[in-house]
Amino acid sequence: MEYFTPDTRFTLVHNNPGVECHPQRAKKGDLEGKLVGFQAKHFGGSVDYNRNKESVRKTLKNYHENHSPGTAIEVFILYCNQPISQKDINGGPSGDKDFTDAIELLQAAGVKPMVIAGNDLLNCIRNYQDLVERYFYV
Repeated sequence: MEYFTPDTRFTLVHNNPGVECHPQRAKKGDLEGKLVGFQAKHFGGSVDYNRNKESVRKTLKNYHENHSPGTAIEVFILYCNQPISQKDINGGPSGDKDFTDAIELLQAAGVKPMVIAGNDLLNCIRNYQDLVERYFYV
């Protein structure tokens, strides 16, 4: 979680709608000061893009719509264990329709979408050896 300091405390709520925990303000990096929510998806095989789209819809409904400036989510990060192709992230006719729709929903609401998936996810957590050992058995 390169945007948060070690003292950041995430509040998990069972069945939190759309995001894994209540959005937090980034405390460092290029997102510093932005309200960030994230979704972590684990797929045993191919990526179920419709599940990602549903998470985006729930996030926007619960953390963006009808919120005043400063309380609405500004960045949505999708973490996924499976690779997501650049054509799906960028959209267009060769990308997955559900994923393209999810990205467009975020952009239309003024929320910055970020995708950290596959090897990019592994590269992000290399510095957190306890996570690597616990979740990836390395």
